[in-house]
Amino acid sequence: MDSRSGHATNIILNHDFSRGLHFWQPNSCHAFVNSEESGYPGAITAKLSGRYAVVTDRKESWQGLEQVIERVSTGCTYTVCAWVGVSGARHGVDNVDATLRLEYGNSEVEYLPIGR
Repeated sequence: MDSRSGHATNIILNHDFSRGLHFWQPNSCHAFVNSEESGYPGAITAKLSGRYAVVTDRKESWQGLEQVIERVSTGCTYTVCAWVGVSGARHGVDNVDATLRLEYGNSEVEYLPIGR
């Protein structure tokens, strides 16, 4: 929450992909931004509005898009919401993990699973 206005502030930059993949990095995969109008073959079949990221060439569940988030404060609670779909030929279980990578000071990097 923004203490001045009382409104929720999105700490994810370019959360709606309106600027393409700006602020986002593909991690060991390929990614691009698509929209419902483009008719990307094999895209999610649910009715979508606006832009969304398509991630391909994943070999592991931890691969996907990532973003450095710097607009956080200690002592605050954050809520994360994302829609994820898997399409194409299935080969067993298709896990997609949401992981928080914590880096601060001279401490070792920590990986915290926050959803599957």
